[in-house]
Amino acid sequence: MNFSDHETNVGNTYKDHGQFNFAWNAMAGASFDLTDDIKLDANYRFVSLGKARSGKEIGGTNNPIKFDNLYAHDFRLGLRYDLN
Repeated sequence: MNFSDHETNVGNTYKDHGQFNFAWNAMAGASFDLTDDIKLDANYRFVSLGKARSGKEIGGTNNPIKFDNLYAHDFRLGLRYDLN
């Protein structure tokens, strides 16, 4: 994950910092026939991106900003058309 230059709402600026993390996701879903050719698709995805941190603060303390347990929950609903 790459942390780009970041400025806080009080004017502190932090340098770039990149690091490698283990990321993973898990998905589950189902498809339901609305007609012979149209299907309703519903699914859920959990994504875990690991951790991130900024570089050192420019002109201030050496304490970086740290983010632990970056993750997302996605709920998706869509229509599919069968081209057979």
